[in-house]
Amino acid sequence: MKRKISKLKKEKYQIFSAEKVIYFCDPMFTSMVDSPEEEYEVNINPALNRHHIEFENVTCTIDSNCLDEICDVFFFDWGGMSVGNSCLEHLCREIRKLADDRPNTYYVVVSEFTQFAMIDALLEFGKEKPFNIFLDIDSFVEYFKKHKGTNPTRVRSGIARSNVPARSASRT
Repeated sequence: MKRKISKLKKEKYQIFSAEKVIYFCDPMFTSMVDSPEEEYEVNINPALNRHHIEFENVTCTIDSNCLDEICDVFFFDWGGMSVGNSCLEHLCREIRKLADDRPNTYYVVVSEFTQFAMIDALLEFGKEKPFNIFLDIDSFVEYFKKHKGTNPTRVRSGIARSNVPARSASRT
């Protein structure tokens, strides 16, 4: 999904041209929406807009193959698929592993059910939560604004990046 942003909005908002932003959601969509793009516009964009943040290039998908893609920010909402199966728990464990393997990607949980499952996955690993996993949008925005360009990391495309190079995109 590529959105054009009005000149007025560009003046008001901090526009971040991250190389790649992914919104990965379950196919159960929030009521009254029919696509992952609409769900992003209804659930994620307003939360970012409250903080005057807008990402220009966002890929919205329900395809779990997106986990193989390297990106700057990965928004994750699979709470609608949490009942009666272990898909959500599996994906949370996978994202927890990816967070260690890809310190240059921010993983942002965007629903309460997904948040609870991610907390369980973090406890299962018995380690501290990686710095690049955020359990809600507000904590991501707080970190993002605080560290953008001010911490001793290199900054590329408006995203504070770790000095550790990105590893292979393949899952282990």
